Amino acid sequence: MNYVDSHAHLDDIRFDNNIEEVIKRAKENDVKYILNPSDSRESLSKVKKIAELFEIVYFAWGIHPNNIKSFTEEVTLMIQQEKNNTKLKAIGEVGLDFYRNVDNKKLQENIFREFIELALSLELPIIIHSRESDKRMHEILKSYFDGSKLYGVWHCFSGDKKLAFKVIDNGFVLGFCGNITYKNS
Repeated sequence: MNYVDSHAHLDDIRFDNNIEEVIKRAKENDVKYILNPSDSRESLSKVKKIAELFEIVYFAWGIHPNNIKSFTEEVTLMIQQEKNNTKLKAIGEVGLDFYRNVDNKKLQENIFREFIELALSLELPIIIHSRESDKRMHEILKSYFDGSKLYGVWHCFSGDKKLAFKVIDNGFVLGFCGNITYKNS
């Protein structure tokens, strides 16, 4: 069986001294592809460099909602310039996080919409982060469901069954992480 790791943060400093070993173990365990999304302006170049070093690693570019203060229009231009890079496979990790950041909801929504438009213009999937924001996330995505070609992964999904089917019916796959082990899940 072959595996795909659709959400590795190989640019995390914990991997700085052993990334070769991590990639080697992944290959030994039949991981054929690893997608490494950025989460800040600072991580963009690092995830790209890692993808260039390892054949099985690809990258996604975006700004995590907890790091949106690092977003500038330069980020959008950088992503557009990479449109022909065969290692760029998605826009992400982007989205809404109302768990930690409740003061800047409108800013998060505006930047998330910019990333959606960018994904659509480049015909790339989107990797969505959503925490404590499922209702608002769905309201935003719903405006793109009819007629657009928006698709991707709702990473770390924590919504209910009804929302899950709506999202799946509109071209997304769901990712489940440690949050499914929480008592209220």
